[in-house]
Amino acid sequence: MASSNSKNQKIERLARLSAESRVLLADHANAVRQRLDVPTRLRQSLKENTSKWLFGGLASGIAASFLFRRKSPRIANHKTRSLPLALLGITFAAVRPFIQGWLTAQFKNYLAGKPISFPASPLRTPRSQPTSSIS
Repeated sequence: MASSNSKNQKIERLARLSAESRVLLADHANAVRQRLDVPTRLRQSLKENTSKWLFGGLASGIAASFLFRRKSPRIANHKTRSLPLALLGITFAAVRPFIQGWLTAQFKNYLAGKPISFPASPLRTPRSQPTSSIS
C-alpha cells in the first residue's frame, strides 16, 4: 500500500507539473501571438498615443512635401502670340538641331584647316550651260 501511495503521489505530482507547464506554455503562446499581431498593436498604440501619432504624421508629411518638391515653372507676363509668330517659333525650334549640327561640323573643319563648305540643296539640280544656237 505504501508503494501504491508513493506511486499515486508521483503521478499526482507529475499531473500538477504537467498542468503548470500547460498554463506556462499557454501564457507564452499568448504573449508571442500578441507580439506578432501588428494590426492590433498598431490600433492600440493609436488609441493610447493619438496626439503623438497625429503630430508625427503631420511632421513627416511636411518633411516629405519639402523633400519631394518640384520647382514650379515661373511664367511671368506670358503673352499670347499671333499665329504667324507661333509658326515662326515652331519652325526655328524644329530647324535649330540641324543648324547646330552644321555649325559644329563647320567649326571642326575650321579647326582642322579644311575649307568651309555649304550644304548642297537637294532641290537644286546642276544647270547645264546653255548652248548658243546663234553663231
